[in-house]
Amino acid sequence: MKNVTGKLLNLLVTVVLTVMSVLGLGACSDTVSKSAYEYGQAIQYCNLVYESITSDGKGYYCYYEENEPVIRGICNSFSYSGYENGTAVIEEYVGKDAYIDIPFKINGYYVFMLAKNCFDSKLWIKSVIVPDTVQIIDTYAFINCRLLDDVVLSENLKVLKGGFRNCNSLESIELPDSLRYIESAFNGCSGLKEIKLPKELKEISGSMFSGCRNLLGIEFLCEEAKIQTTSFFENCVKIESANLPEGTEWIGESCYYGCKNLTEIILPSTIEQIRDLAFAECNRLIAVNIPDGVTSIGRFAFRNCKRLENIYIPASVTRIDHGAFSGCNNLTITTEEGSFADIAAKENGIPVKYR
Repeated sequence: MKNVTGKLLNLLVTVVLTVMSVLGLGACSDTVSKSAYEYGQAIQYCNLVYESITSDGKGYYCYYEENEPVIRGICNSFSYSGYENGTAVIEEYVGKDAYIDIPFKINGYYVFMLAKNCFDSKLWIKSVIVPDTVQIIDTYAFINCRLLDDVVLSENLKVLKGGFRNCNSLESIELPDSLRYIESAFNGCSGLKEIKLPKELKEISGSMFSGCRNLLGIEFLCEEAKIQTTSFFENCVKIESANLPEGTEWIGESCYYGCKNLTEIILPSTIEQIRDLAFAECNRLIAVNIPDGVTSIGRFAFRNCKRLENIYIPASVTRIDHGAFSGCNNLTITTEEGSFADIAAKENGIPVKYR
């Protein structure tokens, strides 16, 4: 009975605060920074909260998945949830402004996270400032914000998941040094031209730059990140060189698929596999040196690389799947005599040279 009463009371409070917000009756008076000191205290607190909810190894969403908010409401066009630990999650933006400065505090709760799809398809948004209290931007937070061309991220952001998919007007963005995890963040950002991935990144995954048709360059400052490269550069048609950093364990499926202007590639010495369609349709690629330690080359991995003249395949490769070099009519394979690649090349009528 107490639980039912508590839930009804919580719902009543949420409704009252929401009505007050909509009517402008003062419920949102503390969304504006009171002082630099208070802002600094809020940032410090949110950093500590992030550390406390990830230290148990359950992941950074555990707290917000397992705990119900103590309050829900709408404040200055931001639908939010407030939690017992003093943090808030922005659930949705319901306003119509083109230039948005997200508050660091809503009704006494520090803004800690932007929830999934919270700015989804807000086609009028052009500029967003994310406060430094924000630690997490969840999946597709800004998906399909097609006019968004100016973003200032939190300097304490730790997690960015698919945040800016299909933001076609975004040409550049500065990622903070605090960033630790990033996933599929810029998929479909056809206007993006260049980007740097910061040094302290620990994990990079998903189709990060798939469909970034104007991407000219990327700089990996991170040296120890675990990188999953499926569709990583798929259809980045303008990129001429895009070398993955040392530590990368495989070239993922469709990693460079359709990179029609890719002319050179230096593969990390740490890779063990080249997976299906990894370099398919890379029409200008001329030569590839596969490092020792690679054990397999996937299906159609180099399909229709029509200008590919030479590829070195080490003796460590013991598997070459169907159609790996289909459509590579000018190809010569360089390898060790008697190796698996030597035998496979002869069986498929591909000229061979020995080292």
